[in-house]
Order: sequence, then C-alpha cells, then structure tokens
Amino acid sequence: MVQMEKIVTTLKVPYEKGALAIRTSALGDLNNLREWKNAHKEYFFHKLEITPAQQEEWFSGYLLRADDYLFIVEFDGMPIGCMGIRFKGNNWDIYNVILGKTEFGGHGLMGRSYQVMLQFAKSQISRPISLQVLKNNPAIWWYEKNGFKVTQDLGDHLFMLHS
Repeated sequence: MVQMEKIVTTLKVPYEKGALAIRTSALGDLNNLREWKNAHKEYFFHKLEITPAQQEEWFSGYLLRADDYLFIVEFDGMPIGCMGIRFKGNNWDIYNVILGKTEFGGHGLMGRSYQVMLQFAKSQISRPISLQVLKNNPAIWWYEKNGFKVTQDLGDHLFMLHS
C-alpha cells in the first residue's frame, strides 16, 4: 500500500456559467452525505438506511485514511453532490458518486467535477482508476460517457476501468 498524507483541499473546476469547485468533505457535510446516500440506496451495495451515528463513525474512519478522498461538489457555494476516490489494492477506486440536488443535473457540473477529481488522483499516484457499479444503477451510461469501459460482468454488478 502506498502511504500518502490526507490532503484537505478545494479545487476549482473550469466552468464559465458560475463558480464550480470540489472540496474534501468536512464534519458539516455529514447530514447531506447521509441524506443523499439514503435517497439513492437502491443503487449502492450497502442498501440499509444510514443513521447519523453510522455516518459519524464512517467519517471518523475516513479521516484516518490518508488515501481516501470524498469530495463535495459545490456550485456557487452550494453543495450539490459528492464523489469519492480511494487508493485500494493497487489502483484508485471510485465510490459514492451522487448528484444530491437533481435540479442541477444535465448541465455537466458533475462530469466536469469528476474529471478534476480523476486528475487530482493521478497527480497523487499514477495508477489505474476503476469502479464497481450495480447493474440497476442508471449512472452506467454516465460512467461510460466519462471514459470508463466495462471490463468484467460480475453477476449483479460491473467492473469498469478508466481508459
């Protein structure tokens, strides 16, 4: 395992129609993160409702993992979604990509933010980037649009690699 120090940062995302940025998540984000994940739980491997105590426990562990970044996507200072990337095994693993405020969908905000997150990860350590997604997740097309290809069908889910 590559040892890295956790970076707390805000990264600007190029967008001409407003201020778009991703920033590492903080304690104040836990309620949004829990609500967003619970609202879309049928598309994730963990399908049970997450309690505030469970979210806090996750966050405590997250803070200890130097190679794990859960970014909050902000548009004009408002949190609209999240996306995570962690170094796992010998590659980067994408997780918890959620558009929390659906009224911001279709404008490319998440896609632009996603590309900045991928570049951030590559700047930390240049390794392959993968993800696993349940077959019922409607975001599969979005992952393909953002440079991922299905490399394995694992029954109820797919393994995808960034090309």
